[in-house]
Amino acid sequence: LRLRESQKKFAAEYAAMLDAVESLGKKTVVLLQYNPRMTHFAQFKSDQGAAEAALSVFIDTVIREASKRRLPMVDMRAVMTEPGDWANPIEPSESGGKKIAEAIARVVREHPFEDKR
Repeated sequence: LRLRESQKKFAAEYAAMLDAVESLGKKTVVLLQYNPRMTHFAQFKSDQGAAEAALSVFIDTVIREASKRRLPMVDMRAVMTEPGDWANPIEPSESGGKKIAEAIARVVREHPFEDKR
């Protein structure tokens, strides 16, 4: 029940944030949060599945709001796929950061931003 309440609050705040960003009239790319890498530390290994499940509730909200606005998205879970992509449980390494930058650059180069059909 608390997770649902948190998700509802996040949804309202995220929608308002996207509205504010869109009002600027700039090209916008939405990044879907990568999963944390809890396996970096033995004491958190058992929390990996729980972290991914909880995060998916919020990622679903991001997808829904970005889709309503026809904004391009990059699913960071598909970008950050190798253990070496993380410097620690929540931050990308140099190689992970490079993969993120390349994914964003690809969308900026290839997405038809003006086409909102």
